[in-house]
Amino acid sequence: MIALVRSDLYRTATVRSGWLSIAFLCVVTMMLGWVSVDMWELLAGLGAVGLASVRTAQH
Repeated sequence: MIALVRSDLYRTATVRSGWLSIAFLCVVTMMLGWVSVDMWELLAGLGAVGLASVRTAQH
């Protein structure tokens, strides 16, 4: 089980497109946070669900 978790963390940290997606989502979420707190909450929640589903699908 530890080896599985370690390999998933390593894969998450080394896939460049994953980091680009996370950075893009953070920037967009912060920019829309200036417009409305509700938009920030929506995008933060959707981003968390999206990242979790992508990680699950890759496994």
